[in-house]
Amino acid sequence: MEEFYSICDQIELHLKTSVECLSQNTSSVRYLPLPVIPTRTDSVSAPEGPTLTYPQFLMTVRAQVAYAREIHDALVSNAHAIASGE
Repeated sequence: MEEFYSICDQIELHLKTSVECLSQNTSSVRYLPLPVIPTRTDSVSAPEGPTLTYPQFLMTVRAQVAYAREIHDALVSNAHAIASGE
């Protein structure tokens, strides 16, 4: 019986991981509609249309992280300003 519950726990873990992967894929398709070719570092024309090379993808991600950090810092700064009564 213990082995059965162990297998059920493993199945549950795999299913949760699969759901998280699908969620990340959905977000990726929504926010970065261009496919990324991680194995290429030079520009290529893919048969399915425009693509991003891995260095271009990294630059895009860094820009998005920097933008999110700026928004976070602005919100924190304004929250402190409101809290201090300025």
